[in-house]
Amino acid sequence: MIRIGENTYYHAIICLNGHIISDSIESFETKMGFCKDCGKPTINKCQNCKNPIHGDMYIPNFVNAIQMESPSFCYGCGNPYPWTKSKINALEELIDFEEKLSETNKEDLKKNINDIINETPRTKIATIKFKHLLTKMGKETGIMAKNLAVEMASETAKKYFLEK
Repeated sequence: MIRIGENTYYHAIICLNGHIISDSIESFETKMGFCKDCGKPTINKCQNCKNPIHGDMYIPNFVNAIQMESPSFCYGCGNPYPWTKSKINALEELIDFEEKLSETNKEDLKKNINDIINETPRTKIATIKFKHLLTKMGKETGIMAKNLAVEMASETAKKYFLEK
């Protein structure tokens, strides 16, 4: 179990692509293997600071039937987990691939990704700028870039992405 402030959490085992293997492991020593969905290795701790990945909140005499979502960033060091970094890299690669964008536009898009993923004072403006620059992309790459961004986005950014 992991204690963070007043809350206690189970340990989680998640593959490098973000598939949750288990969100309710009691022991940090549980053997890890490979993901049954994608074959990638699994981890149960941050690869940077070695803090365990926390799973569901532990509530005595309560069974949670809803599986948690993979956390994006480590609570111990703030670094993105491998699945988050892979999504960011994929979005940046797609932005770089788009021929209709100037280099300045590409850098502006990439610069706003962090504020879209995290709730920050810049989340709203970053999302609006990102949406505006998406209109300069080709139709297919613009749709894919928006989908990738929404998949990673904070709740505030999702709201702004999905409104007309």
